[in-house]
Amino acid sequence: MFSLAPTVARVRQDALSARSMVRPTRILTSIGYVFRLASRLRKSRAALLHANSLRACILGGLAGRLAGVPVVWQIHSVISEPMMTPAAVRLMRWLARWLPHRIICNSVATAACFSGLGDRVRIIACGLDTGLYARNGRAPGASRVGMIARFSPLKGQHVFVEAAKQVSVGHPDAEFVLAGVPLFGEEAYADRVRGDAEACVNPDRFQFLGFVDDVPSLLRELDIVVQPSVYPEGFGQSVLEAMMAGKPVIASATGGLCELVQDGATGRLVPPDDPAALGHAIHDLLADPAAASAMGQRARRRAFELYDIRGTVQATERVYAEVARA
Repeated sequence: MFSLAPTVARVRQDALSARSMVRPTRILTSIGYVFRLASRLRKSRAALLHANSLRACILGGLAGRLAGVPVVWQIHSVISEPMMTPAAVRLMRWLARWLPHRIICNSVATAACFSGLGDRVRIIACGLDTGLYARNGRAPGASRVGMIARFSPLKGQHVFVEAAKQVSVGHPDAEFVLAGVPLFGEEAYADRVRGDAEACVNPDRFQFLGFVDDVPSLLRELDIVVQPSVYPEGFGQSVLEAMMAGKPVIASATGGLCELVQDGATGRLVPPDDPAALGHAIHDLLADPAAASAMGQRARRRAFELYDIRGTVQATERVYAEVARA
């Protein structure tokens, strides 16, 4: 299969703008890719094209229309400002009216961006294989609070570090674990977060693990998981993974995270970009391990009931069948 040229593949969602979209080289590269993909779809007699991610939705949607192949979009991100420029938001919402036959969104928050499209929009959460996540296997020892996400200002690692400074005053033995790496040119942000942690009074309490391939194993070593997203996220895959593992989650009260976490029952919701609020929530859970454990178990039951990957597959297959019939 042919790959997308770097000039197009490396364009970040938040960097899309009217100027970036009309660069001659980028336009020519994209047009060439669309025609090659359309040709491949015709030759293979494809019955349906499932486009996953914004870039794929645009290019795949155009290719599908050229080839006469039905297109299903799968959207994981909230299509709104400040996540995207106004020009990019208008473009995506306009294209959504013409290119896809169905749009699969991972949450109500994501689907809200496509109001007015009626029953063409389907909400299907990104489920997980429940068999991968065991109950909490932590041995007694220092409490560990973790965050699992790519390093990005959107994800809020800087908020976590600031909150950890506050928490460490009352819980000097607590450890703070950050797993993930920067992508899309965000290395400078990652360096700044590490620098902030190293400047703390107790920098040895911070652990930067880099990329972690076996997330279920890491989750067994954590007591609390945080997701302090600064801007609305469509879903929150690492939050769902933590719930599957029976961990209480503290997340920002924004976007799809509000649909995953039941405040006070399966975890805590705090205002976004508020280190003090996050720190207070972490302190409360560390101070009452029994209540935190009960939250985690309720989270696990909710995740198993609502987000099993088998339900995701069945719902997606129903969308395929709808498109085929149409």
